[in-house]
Amino acid sequence: MIGTSAAVYPAAGLAGLAAQAGAPVIEINPEDTALSSLAAVRLRQPAGTALPRLLDLAGLSPA
Repeated sequence: MIGTSAAVYPAAGLAGLAAQAGAPVIEINPEDTALSSLAAVRLRQPAGTALPRLLDLAGLSPA
């Protein structure tokens, strides 16, 4: 979940479906949301800060 308030459905329900299916859920948001308890990993940063760093760590940085 990236930068969502977790209040707009049906998209907000996708994290719950993923968690129920056993998929790890990662939340990128500066604040807790109603879905934070589902997240295996919570990154408390703005998406514009966290995503480039994650891509770099994964070796997927844009050229």
